[in-house]
Amino acid sequence: MSSTVIKVESVSKKFCSSLKQTMFYGARDLAVCFLGLNHHSERLRNGEFWAVDDISFDLKHGECLGIIGPNGSGKSSLLKMLNGIFMPDKGKIEIEGRMGSLIEVGAGFHPMLTGGENVYVNGAILGMSKNELDEKFDKIVDFAGIEKFMDSPVKYYSSGMYVRLGFAVTVHAELDILIIDEVLAVGDVFFQAKCVKKLQDMLKKGVAVLLVSHDMGMIRSLCDRTILIDKGRIVFEGDSAEAVEAYHALRAWQLGAVDLKGPAVHEQPTETKVTSTAPKEPHCQTENEPESLLTADDKIKIGSQRYGNGKGRLVSYTINGKERCLEISINSGKKLDVNLEFSIEKAIFSPVVGIMIRTWHGIELFGNNTTFANTPLGPVNPGDSLKFQFSQHLHLNNGHYLMTLTLAEWSEKGDLVYVDRNVDAVLVQVSNGPFPYSGVCNLQGTVTVEKL
Repeated sequence: MSSTVIKVESVSKKFCSSLKQTMFYGARDLAVCFLGLNHHSERLRNGEFWAVDDISFDLKHGECLGIIGPNGSGKSSLLKMLNGIFMPDKGKIEIEGRMGSLIEVGAGFHPMLTGGENVYVNGAILGMSKNELDEKFDKIVDFAGIEKFMDSPVKYYSSGMYVRLGFAVTVHAELDILIIDEVLAVGDVFFQAKCVKKLQDMLKKGVAVLLVSHDMGMIRSLCDRTILIDKGRIVFEGDSAEAVEAYHALRAWQLGAVDLKGPAVHEQPTETKVTSTAPKEPHCQTENEPESLLTADDKIKIGSQRYGNGKGRLVSYTINGKERCLEISINSGKKLDVNLEFSIEKAIFSPVVGIMIRTWHGIELFGNNTTFANTPLGPVNPGDSLKFQFSQHLHLNNGHYLMTLTLAEWSEKGDLVYVDRNVDAVLVQVSNGPFPYSGVCNLQGTVTVEKL
């Protein structure tokens, strides 16, 4: 059997913005098909638009593929085609193996049946036999954690209870492919953690997972690679951390940001893809700068994106006294002083300055800004200069971390709009931790032993 379980080739799906026209086109298309005439589904008619436009990707055994994008970008339409709810107007979808989906709260449940009865209904939809369901029933109920309500009709269930039961049934089927569309956001934090652990176990067993979510932390931690979709098209595909940053950049561009290293990007042509490898500005090295900690390929990732609306710019920064350094070494637990200087080119009513420290794989560890610190700046005008210092002790395990430096502003609508965002501008190498421990952060815990 091939290692590829889902293959999507140049798939497109169109819809009509008018209900009246939708019904008219539907009736005409049925008549055309009935008469055996040619039906040109690849053409757009008056009022139609491509909800999914020329999407291609594949998914292999044991791989977790993330799909992210703004609301209305075509993610759910794509998943419904994968599930056979919609047929594509162009392209081809090939699926090999048993597939289970969680794409809508309550899907696959009959509201008048009890939770226990719906276990059998939902399991049958997934291809499970009655004997298989009898054998796994107790495990399903235990995983869902709603034992007291299994004899109640599910129409009285909350959305969280629906998700618990639906997920429990789905993950106990012998699946080759699991598709999840944002439904885990409904569950409580403890059940979400339980689900993530189960997904990790399934991935180790070779189950392929396709995850659609607005939870960027989950995307970074679970997905091997991620696709960013906007207006029905793939604009980025690759490393999950880079895809998440591309998503933030896309949102910034939609709010009028420009590429501060090159031409404007807020009016990108349709074919242009978001990249995370824009050319870097040179970084000064001090005399005491250690030899590079990075390979040439790694350096592409450092300072690879800089964008914002251009109302102000980062003109200088020092890290522990080193000016505009690309990388810095520090002992675990020692103080990290970050000094930033911005020049203001256009009036900013409510500026915000902050830093973010992440792991090499994009997991956010610590972020601080002037709003969190309750140090509002007030309006600033062209020609003003702003200086800031962020100080923190890095109680981190040995390893490589990335720091982002940002000037932003609060818009009149309450959106956080980037003015000058320097993504992963500095590599911080932490070493010489005081003692070995697991995880990333050193919470400086103590252990006391008493023999009784």
